[in-house]
Parts: sequence; structure tokens; C-alpha cells
Amino acid sequence: MENRHSRNSYPSHNGRPDSNENWQSAETAEKWFQQHMYKSEWITQQADKDLVAYAEEAGKFMVEKELTKSKIRNIYGEIKRIDIKGFEEAKSSFFLLKAKMAYAVGRDRKNEGLRLFQLIFDRCWQDVSDQEKSYKNFCRFIEAILVYHRAHGGKD
Repeated sequence: MENRHSRNSYPSHNGRPDSNENWQSAETAEKWFQQHMYKSEWITQQADKDLVAYAEEAGKFMVEKELTKSKIRNIYGEIKRIDIKGFEEAKSSFFLLKAKMAYAVGRDRKNEGLRLFQLIFDRCWQDVSDQEKSYKNFCRFIEAILVYHRAHGGKD
């Protein structure tokens, strides 16, 4: 019998989940993260339709796991402040975001939605280079996830 949870939900041919799988099949953030294909190119180069599908599925999972906007408000606020100030000028603040993210998760270890946000954040944080473009792409990717979180019923 095939284990349908071991397959990647986002095959590279079209970026859509297999019809037999969806965001609800992952019980933990780690399982969700393993089942969905993240692409470094979304940060290092540019967004594509796979990013949109990934962001939507992540947002849905976070809603299902009851992640509230208030749990990530400080992180998102700092992301926006760096964006407004400019990456070059606020680079040290960017690098410290990872510690702030760990602190937020440490305060609510049982929240799987927050844990998924951390997994995605940590992965795409690694792909931000010293270029403004990669930081802008990072911001837009995080924003896309949060927009879909809100669109699917994420609460304040």
C-alpha cells in the first residue's frame, strides 16, 4: 500500500497539489513542510505560480491550526520596517529577525500554525542575500502567505 503522505504535494510540473492530497493531510507543521516543495528561486530570482499555490496552502494550514495574526504581528511589523528603511540600511535588523521568530515560537510551542510559519521563515531567510531584490522577494513571499491566512479566515 502506497503511503500518500510521503509524496510531495507540489510536483514541479504544475505547482498544484495532487488531487488525492491537500493541506489537511498534514497533521504537524513538520509534515506539511516536508510534503510541500519550497523553491529558493522565489527569493533569489522571482515569484511564479507555484509560489502562489504554496502561499495559499500554507495560509490555509495556519488557519486550521489556529494561528492568529497577533502571534506574528511583531515579526511582520519588523519585516515591514526593514522594507521601508531599505535592506542595506537595516541589514542587521534582518539578521536578528530569526531570533525574534524563535522567541515567538518558544512562547507558544504547541501552535502548529506558528511552527509552520517559523519553518517557512527560517528556510526563506537563508535565501536572502546581500541584495535588495532578494529581501523584496522575501517580503512579498511572507506577505502572500499572510494574505492567504487572512483570506481563509485567520483571526486577529
